Amino acid sequence: MGTELRIREGLAEVDRFVGERDKGLLCCQEAILSCAGRAPNRSLIRLHRLMGTILEAIGRFEEAQEHFALAHGLLRSVTPPREELAKLYECMGQLAIRRRNAAEAVRLSRLALDALGTDHDNVTAASVYTNMAVTHQLQQETDKALWCFEKSMAIRQRLGDREGLSRSLHNKGALHRALGEYDQALRCYRRSLEIKVKVGNREGVAASHYNIGNVYCLQGEYELAREEYQGSLTIRERIGDKLGQVAALLGVAHVCRIAADYGGAQQSLKRCLALQEELGQDAAAPCTELAALHLDLGAHEEAEAAVERALTAG
Repeated sequence: MGTELRIREGLAEVDRFVGERDKGLLCCQEAILSCAGRAPNRSLIRLHRLMGTILEAIGRFEEAQEHFALAHGLLRSVTPPREELAKLYECMGQLAIRRRNAAEAVRLSRLALDALGTDHDNVTAASVYTNMAVTHQLQQETDKALWCFEKSMAIRQRLGDREGLSRSLHNKGALHRALGEYDQALRCYRRSLEIKVKVGNREGVAASHYNIGNVYCLQGEYELAREEYQGSLTIRERIGDKLGQVAALLGVAHVCRIAADYGGAQQSLKRCLALQEELGQDAAAPCTELAALHLDLGAHEEAEAAVERALTAG
């Protein structure tokens, strides 16, 4: 039974890594169900953590919290190694960041480092420092954020953790972008993209293309931005990431509208709205973009209707 669980856990991790999140969730669910009636074990803790991580990535925060809580509750009967406990706190910290709860993210990062004791030269510690950097960014503490990013990247480089280094670079790029340091942001995003291509992280490659597109858009390089958004969209479609497709389509629609390609903008927004309806999401962002498009075309009544829909959705 233990070997089978570890195999399923490994398969779910691979699915998550290559961006096939639905398959990863299914694999986790089947493995967790197979544990029904059995004594708690470390594999079950890791499966709940992994499921929470995948759910967090696709924006299902409440469900992610439930699985992290289940994993944490199992700690009463199972004592995992220090790094495994720290990893759980690190993943819970990522969820707090996604919810923009900086205070909770700080608390969880401290718990993770405490769990590691004096050994901060490992992959988990590097991830915790990345979380701390993003938290400092939320709190507008730029110097502290940059220090934590450098700390995380130094650990990853020593360990040869290329995938982790790509994530740190990606997040550091976001900080430079927020500061208006667009050339530095592009350097970070491109280095991250190069690593992700080499390690085969398709979801990460799509995210890098999207963020490079965002920087080009801020620089007024709209044709280059459109190419990057389209590259992200193509990969998201291949791996079935509908949430990512929504973001990429919004980017394409925005640059199409700016370039007066109104047909392209309308087509992208139509697809975006259909996907959001399928996902059960509110449509405030695409409706706002649609309102701007109608205004550009002089269709004031349609613009007002889109604004009303955006307000209702938001």
